[in-house]
Amino acid sequence: MNAKVENLGNTVSSGIAQARNTANETLESAKRTVDQAVDRSKNLASEAASAATDAAKAAKQTGSDLVDSATTFASEIQAMARQNPLTTVVGAVLVGMVIGMLAKGRDK
Repeated sequence: MNAKVENLGNTVSSGIAQARNTANETLESAKRTVDQAVDRSKNLASEAASAATDAAKAAKQTGSDLVDSATTFASEIQAMARQNPLTTVVGAVLVGMVIGMLAKGRDK
């Protein structure tokens, strides 16, 4: 009877050890999975930040280019007005008339 109790105790101890090993393996596997997910998330966040920085730089450059273009255009108009003042006055009158006609047509 003593041998049977001892055998039963060994079987229970063995089962507990196996359950403990299985639980440890499962925990380690879950930890690796979580670590991989965290690493992927960090990489995606880094890529998103890099893309946002690139987009901001591109927008800043585009804005700078637009300002340069507007400045150049204004300088060209100013130079043309100095060279041909009568043409500039006639052009301004025509633009004013067109704006007046558009505004008048809009009121109807």
